[in-house]
Amino acid sequence: MLEIEMSSDIQHIEPKILGPFTFRQIICIGISMSYGIPILIAIPGDIVVRILVTLVLMAPALLCGWIKVYDEPLERFAYKAILNTIIKPTKRKYKAENTYELYTENERIIKKVKRSKQNRGIR
Repeated sequence: MLEIEMSSDIQHIEPKILGPFTFRQIICIGISMSYGIPILIAIPGDIVVRILVTLVLMAPALLCGWIKVYDEPLERFAYKAILNTIIKPTKRKYKAENTYELYTENERIIKKVKRSKQNRGIR
């Protein structure tokens, strides 16, 4: 019997556009280079220090092209993580409408209207 090894899921395969890079990776390289090269030129000092500073500043944009966390791109995962841990409160207040209170309020209004109609002699 012949057995052929298949990839686990077709959705995980990304088409290559230019050499070994996907379209997403090319865009991330372009973004990081667009602000990395001016930083490299603008920083004074030794070339090794300039390159290290530039690489550290370019790393987040480059990592967005390659790293996937839970099958999501890094920027989407980071947005959700920051939103849920920092921006939104961890202890949320529970708000509920008391329907019984609304019902009794409506009953009170109806009784008040009936009384005012009786006092005026209106039926």
